[in-house]
Amino acid sequence: MQIARDGAYMPHGHADLGQGEESLRMIAHPQFAEAARSLATNMLASAAGDEALGGVFKDAGRYVTALWVGYLHATGGMTLARLKELCAASGYLSPGRARSLLQFLQHVGYVAVITPPGAGARPRYEPTPLYFAAWRSHSAAALRAAAIVAPDVTGLIDRMEEAGVFETFLCVHAARLHDRARVSDAMSAFFQIFPNRYAGLLMVMTFVETGGPDDFPSAGEIPVSLSAAARRFGVSQIHIRRMLTDATRAGLLLYDAKGTVRLEEEARTAIRFFYASQLAELVASAQLTLARLADARPG
Repeated sequence: MQIARDGAYMPHGHADLGQGEESLRMIAHPQFAEAARSLATNMLASAAGDEALGGVFKDAGRYVTALWVGYLHATGGMTLARLKELCAASGYLSPGRARSLLQFLQHVGYVAVITPPGAGARPRYEPTPLYFAAWRSHSAAALRAAAIVAPDVTGLIDRMEEAGVFETFLCVHAARLHDRARVSDAMSAFFQIFPNRYAGLLMVMTFVETGGPDDFPSAGEIPVSLSAAARRFGVSQIHIRRMLTDATRAGLLLYDAKGTVRLEEEARTAIRFFYASQLAELVASAQLTLARLADARPG
């Protein structure tokens, strides 16, 4: 455990994000649980409706790489070298994984190669119209969840189709995420077993969907079907079982082979801060985007 600047105990890694007070305020919001569950539900729905986006949501490394593709494109151009540099600085994934993730994004049609102008030049890449359409839709869905705790965010959602608005939000959000990322957060047991593992990010979303407004995430038994989860996320039952077994050994949950999971308090605390951090960043990024758009208005 670590201690935030205001003295509150936080899970290992989250104090390093520089978001201690913001996350604690978000958790204290009376509609936090509703907003967090809405965020998880909206992302699961997006994944189910778009196979490529579902592949991006499989783990945190894929997600932030896809986010940074748009950011790099808008801030000097997308190259493998720049992506590796960003990965190394973030702590979310290694520079060595950047090439394979770039190839994955090409495979799903989110990134295209720009033909180098001359022999020996480094290849340059750019996000495709398919990428922008999918990420704009996903961003709007995420912001709808954030609007539950910050109604002014709706003002940005209503303008997402305007020229330059989505791109501004994407850059603001990506830059803030990168600035606040730290290796310690990515190396915690919770991150290693769930968000950083293939299909683990989606498993966390299913945990979050269960429970009531005063029980986030649920302290009770959460039904988990290995076969249903395997079909839903495109992995093997063995992979899902191994993930749950590893989490049990790490003291994050209790897995009953009959088909239920009960989250331990360490996991519940980690999930609270994980979703509080996401919502706080969405709200802050949306509000900063709206402020920049207002400043850019003529007159």
